[in-house]
Amino acid sequence: MRTIQLLNKAGLLVNALAKGPKTHSELAKQLGEPRSSIYRITSSLEEVGLIQTNNEGQLGLGVRILHLGESAVDALVNRTLLRQNLGWLRDQLGMTAFFCTVQQDQIICLDRQEGADIDLIYLAPGRVLPSKKGAVAHVLQREGPPKSWSWDDGELASGVASVAVAVKDSSGNILGAVAVAGLSASIGNNTETIRDALRKTAVSIADMPPATTEEFDSSRINEPNSPSVIVKAATLLEVLRHEGQANSARLAEVLGEPISSVYRMLHTLTSIGWVEQDGKRGSYRIGLIMLSLAEAQLRHMDLRKIADQTMRNIHALTGETTFLCVRHGIRAVCIDRVDGDRVNSRVLQLGTSLPLHVGAAPRALLAFEGRRAWETYATNLGFEGHNWSKGPSRAELFQNLDEDRSKGFCLVDNEITPGIAAVGAPIYNHRGEVVASLSMSGLREGILQDNNDGQSAVELILQGSAEISKALGATILKDNGGNKTLPLPTPVSSVV
Repeated sequence: MRTIQLLNKAGLLVNALAKGPKTHSELAKQLGEPRSSIYRITSSLEEVGLIQTNNEGQLGLGVRILHLGESAVDALVNRTLLRQNLGWLRDQLGMTAFFCTVQQDQIICLDRQEGADIDLIYLAPGRVLPSKKGAVAHVLQREGPPKSWSWDDGELASGVASVAVAVKDSSGNILGAVAVAGLSASIGNNTETIRDALRKTAVSIADMPPATTEEFDSSRINEPNSPSVIVKAATLLEVLRHEGQANSARLAEVLGEPISSVYRMLHTLTSIGWVEQDGKRGSYRIGLIMLSLAEAQLRHMDLRKIADQTMRNIHALTGETTFLCVRHGIRAVCIDRVDGDRVNSRVLQLGTSLPLHVGAAPRALLAFEGRRAWETYATNLGFEGHNWSKGPSRAELFQNLDEDRSKGFCLVDNEITPGIAAVGAPIYNHRGEVVASLSMSGLREGILQDNNDGQSAVELILQGSAEISKALGATILKDNGGNKTLPLPTPVSSVV
């Protein structure tokens, strides 16, 4: 199979999996290819992590797609700082905050932070927005006099309004638009307040430094199981992921391929959207289709299914109750649990919740978000009428969270139920953000002492949380002892 044909079919296959997991037979039927060809292509794609096989034996997108999606945005704007700015804006206004830019005459959403009221699916990163309708389109329009801000009510979705402000560089060139969207009643007569917050955020986004890049270490290239062009293309993508942008000469140098071969590969990768060319510099970067693929993958990832086997393995080793929790506002909600064999905790039943500072699983969600999140949480507790004279003081809470963060886990003893102890650890996603927590509770002796296999509850929970985090695309590090895997902590910095 020729190089161009193979990469084109690989692109079609990946696009097919973006709509959901499929079997080899289903892919062969959809793409009109012999099953033997599908097996060869999927074998190479799975080798480089672009696709993977799930527990049901179906093929789906691999976690490497998530990192390529991040890099596609980082080549245009520092996504880590962008998310922090959008998070600040969301927290200030309580609405969905998002950032869009124009690429190849299309308005594309690069990132968003969701509000608490509604999930605006059409604003998912990687989605193309209408070029004539909506506040963002009015700000980014190329016809007529430029607008520094705009708003709309119901142009993109009935009952939903949005306000947008242009983001400009020091020369006055428009880099994109930062905007918020929410129910029309929420925006109403507050456009002036919203506009002021957007302008402040726009200035902060315009001042962001570029994303950090590093030279790709060619010694990291592993000897492939097969000399497939798909493996070579994946290496090319990895170079662009590390370096942000690179020209054909640099890519030929790293790949050890003739520049004519690299040109052919780049032409095909550009045609399927995996790579885009920067016309001004003549260099190449990860294509924004990877952002769309990453968001499609996130929609199909089921946290409960991913965590299920890990939770059951821990339960099988210990017989203790295990929990999976996620954050909802200022509380931790239990979305799954495996009941204990000897003692079955009545706390955190499925669907119930606890404040984030109470218990191991809730505290693990809060401790690893960083100081700014603690301050916001404490303030929101005050709004809810929390009395700091009951239980730990604000200073004591922050000290506990500091200790949790330094240890890498939360351990509570006799805190909620006398005689019961619990240990919890954070679960990270591919961005290094805390998205859930894994915990175990039981009688003190069972939690505070090693089990028969010599593993402590802390070790099992740390290993379990790292295992789930890895499945979500998180980068994993070894601890000081070199024998436990721990997710990277979320970077903490101030914005706006």
